[in-house]
Amino acid sequence: MDNALADRPSVVLHSHRGEILAIARRFGISEIRVFGSVARGDDGPGSDIDLIVSFEPGSMSLGDLVNFEDELSALLGVSVDVVSSAARRIESVQRHAIAL
Repeated sequence: MDNALADRPSVVLHSHRGEILAIARRFGISEIRVFGSVARGDDGPGSDIDLIVSFEPGSMSLGDLVNFEDELSALLGVSVDVVSSAARRIESVQRHAIAL
C-alpha cells in the first residue's frame, strides 16, 4: 500500500473498526457516525477523525466522552474529536455523517 494512503486517518479508522466498536460498547455507546474530511474522503495525513456518538440519555458523563476520545486517539495514533448526537445544532453535521 502506498505510504501516503496508509497515513490517511480514514485508512487507520477502518483498519481498527472492530476494536473501536468494542471500545464503544464498553462505554455504552450504541452508534458511531463519522463526519468531516474522513466521511467526505478528502482526509490527509494531518487530518483528525470526527465522530458523532449516540447513547442512552444519562448513561455517559462528559468525562466518559473525553475518556472515550482519549482511548481512541491513543489506539489510532490520530487526533479524534467526539460529539454527542444529543448536542445542540448537530443536525447539519448528521446530514453529512456516514456510519462507521
